[in-house]
Amino acid sequence: MRVLLVEDDFVIRELVADIFSHRGHEVSACSSAESAWQLCQEHRFSLCVTDWVLPGMDGLELTRRLQQLGNRRPMVLVMTARQEPGDLAAVLDAGADDYLAKPMDLELLETRLTVAERRVCEMEARLEAEAAAAASERQLLRAQRLDAAGRLAGQVAHDFNNLLAPLAGYPELIKASLPEDHVAAEYCDAMLAAVEQIVQINDELIALSRRGHTEYQPVHLDRLVSAAVAALPPTLDAVPLHLKLAPDLLPVQGSPTQLQRVLVSLLTNAAEAAGPGGEVTVTASNVYLDEPLHRYSQVAVGEYVRLDVHDSGPGIDPEIQDHIFDPFFTTKTTGRRRGAGLGLSVVQAVLEEHRGYVDLDCSLDRGTTFHVYLPISRSPASSPTTGTAPQGTESVLVVDDDPWQRQVLTRLLEDLGYAVDTVSSGEAALSYLEAGAPDLLILDMVMPPGLDGTETFRRARAHRPEQRALLVSGYAEAERVEEARALGISGFLRKPVTRPQLARAVRVALDGTRSST
Repeated sequence: MRVLLVEDDFVIRELVADIFSHRGHEVSACSSAESAWQLCQEHRFSLCVTDWVLPGMDGLELTRRLQQLGNRRPMVLVMTARQEPGDLAAVLDAGADDYLAKPMDLELLETRLTVAERRVCEMEARLEAEAAAAASERQLLRAQRLDAAGRLAGQVAHDFNNLLAPLAGYPELIKASLPEDHVAAEYCDAMLAAVEQIVQINDELIALSRRGHTEYQPVHLDRLVSAAVAALPPTLDAVPLHLKLAPDLLPVQGSPTQLQRVLVSLLTNAAEAAGPGGEVTVTASNVYLDEPLHRYSQVAVGEYVRLDVHDSGPGIDPEIQDHIFDPFFTTKTTGRRRGAGLGLSVVQAVLEEHRGYVDLDCSLDRGTTFHVYLPISRSPASSPTTGTAPQGTESVLVVDDDPWQRQVLTRLLEDLGYAVDTVSSGEAALSYLEAGAPDLLILDMVMPPGLDGTETFRRARAHRPEQRALLVSGYAEAERVEEARALGISGFLRKPVTRPQLARAVRVALDGTRSST
């Protein structure tokens, strides 16, 4: 342990310091209480051994001042030759834990030091337990806030996706029906651009809810970092960005889309925090934790790719560090981007879905570093596929409880050449199958209060084992999607569905290869 020794008598100071050093402790010795008080404000000590009578401030006044340090207060032993009645009471009233009588009996001194060492260990163990309990409570409160916001965000995103369907689908149909160079085509493009921005915000709401289905695959973070840098707004180009990525990074198991969202959010925040004249540094390496990390987050033992995003900005005020991952929390007062305040809460939600962690290292005027830990995947990383699916003439039954969704999907599918029928529930779809046999079912996942998409597919397969189907939803229970996949579902589409996505997924499903979009 670290010991502070305060004694103006050189011989006694050297004697006691030598005893502590031989017991394996680090000793800082000084001859005045003023010097000792200055050291205690700069360093943390486990034990302070001080003489009572000192030049200037005495040992009891130093003991009283040490109480101001709170949890950083060392255990205090007061040495004194005073033997007057009430002297011991005065020592203890000042806040000391024990005293040592002068002239010192070396055998008794060794005994007292043994007791002091044990008490210091007990005190530090108690403080560590209290700190761990406080950290766990803060993490629980953050998790509860995020969970409550996630439930609300998921319901809003579900309803919002249904409203987006015609906005995403009709402009493409309108453009296809217009003469070349018609002025209205520009209006359609503007609508589609606005829809893309809305979809991005809605995707963040879905990610925040942690209820959407996400397709995982082995991916390389170095490629995602390059893509994220390219996706940063041009307004941030003035901030220098340094990449220090290990050449041997192992792949991680995850969703490229979701992980790129995490990277773009962290890089954007870092560049904005660094500001003019600042800089951002991104490092990544393979790490193995053989014991848990207990800091801002608790990171479990395991193999990870660790990605650090550091900015040279002013840091984050300790008063708000417990709130930076709260949904809609932001320190920006002007120039807010659309969706500002969602970024870091989505970062945490996505990483938790990936069984990863985000940790924070920050001090005022020294910048901020976000540490991202993602479990390593031992599967080889896949290469992206390219190509578009052709149109077709097969029959498709659209099953969705939302009339707009049915209408939009019908128009898109008919425009691709397919013969389309629609029903509004899983029960109606099963009745339809008794009389007809469509080549493909397109099933909405969530259709309250009746059968959902997975159960509809289960019963359809019981009646017609060769039946092919796609699931479509913007807010799907991931477990139910996996159940459908185990039953043989051909793929999964996220709402709002675009014409190219639908064309590829339908063609792949009908041709017999599983896919997801």
